[in-house]
Amino acid sequence: MGSTQSKNTKSDPNFQHLLSQDPLNRSQLQKLTSTGQLQSNPSFRSQIWTILLGSLPTNHSQRSQKLHCRRQKYHTYIKNSYNLLHTPQAPNKVVQSHRCIELDLRRYPPQECFVHDDRVRGILERVLVAFVYSCPQVGYLSGMNCLPTVCVMVNLQRFVEIDLERLELVGDFGDLTEEMWEQVEVATFWMVCDIMRQSMDNHRSVANGTGPGLYLGKVDRLLQRADRRLYDFLVQECEIQTIMWAYRSVTWFLGLVVAPHLLVRVWDVYVSE
Repeated sequence: MGSTQSKNTKSDPNFQHLLSQDPLNRSQLQKLTSTGQLQSNPSFRSQIWTILLGSLPTNHSQRSQKLHCRRQKYHTYIKNSYNLLHTPQAPNKVVQSHRCIELDLRRYPPQECFVHDDRVRGILERVLVAFVYSCPQVGYLSGMNCLPTVCVMVNLQRFVEIDLERLELVGDFGDLTEEMWEQVEVATFWMVCDIMRQSMDNHRSVANGTGPGLYLGKVDRLLQRADRRLYDFLVQECEIQTIMWAYRSVTWFLGLVVAPHLLVRVWDVYVSE
């Protein structure tokens, strides 16, 4: 992600001042993000999410090297993943994941014209294929395309205005340079990786029954009611707790049922914590 700011940046001395500090005041960024200040300043969301997720160091002098390394690593993932996909020895799981990705990308409603743009669709496919390659232990779930879709929107808002409620462009993609598109794509990939890592590692929401943990509790109770013998077998005999098999599904389900303009607000709170 470069230093270029979006045309639709609204003047906000709090964000501008905080982002110019070296090192950055992380706790203040967390406070402003969690309280919804980014709703009226969407062009800052991409950079702030990236910082709070740990993708960018708070020290300005270390950022260029980190960004360069991540860009190179992403392109290596892309090259290796497609090379593997197009070999006769490609694992069946990899081929099936790619087919599922292609199907999911065709399922967007026609009115969501933003995601039917060829450049956006290309980014989504490459990001998901590279993610499956880089994180084989996670793999791909149907509906997983929802998270990179939101991340693409967030990263594009640095450069162009998007109506998140209608998923429509207010600005013009024609104003974006190739460098800007590459920044959006690389940032989207690492944002997806970091959010997934945080969601899998963060057990606080499960412990206190908030966020995804609240829904995991409902899944746990639902399985008890639907098939008590299966539940007892998993939990008591196999020691497989609900979080071990349902956490990923619940996380992506929330992305499927929450409208994008509300989902970014949900993730504002999540990444700030």
